Amino acid sequence: MGNSAAREHSQRLTVERRFDAPPHEVFAAWTDAEQLARWFAPLGYAVTDVQLDLVVGGAYRIMLRAPDGPVIRHAGRYVDISPPTRLAFTWILDGTGCCDSDIDHIDTLVNIEFEALQGATRVVLTHERLPDPNTREGHAIGWQTCMDGLAGYLTHTTA
Repeated sequence: MGNSAAREHSQRLTVERRFDAPPHEVFAAWTDAEQLARWFAPLGYAVTDVQLDLVVGGAYRIMLRAPDGPVIRHAGRYVDISPPTRLAFTWILDGTGCCDSDIDHIDTLVNIEFEALQGATRVVLTHERLPDPNTREGHAIGWQTCMDGLAGYLTHTTA
């Protein structure tokens, strides 16, 4: 890979959030298809299908319906599953025209760390190998609103 390609795919995004639930509950919300379907969508989007093969190398697919109607497919493979402290998976941007990026297909990587706090969990999500600043900023908004959805979901399930 040449230098320009390395620079082109070097955008990194980190999102941190504290949740008032123990790590095993937060980890389960990310790894159980039924739970994931209840919260994993940016504001205005709806989850239409979730398929998870929760083994290292296993595939996942999450289908979201955009507010204006199109269905967006998120897919990839699990790289690390270490309950309840770490989850990592590829995140494939494939022909979605994601966030005005002109790249049709790229494998990115999402690492999620779950840190136990007193009665809570600190989640650090790092999304690596994003192709450009527009894609990075679009995913920053998406991940923040997904985290908002997770916070709402955990509040209702632990109350």
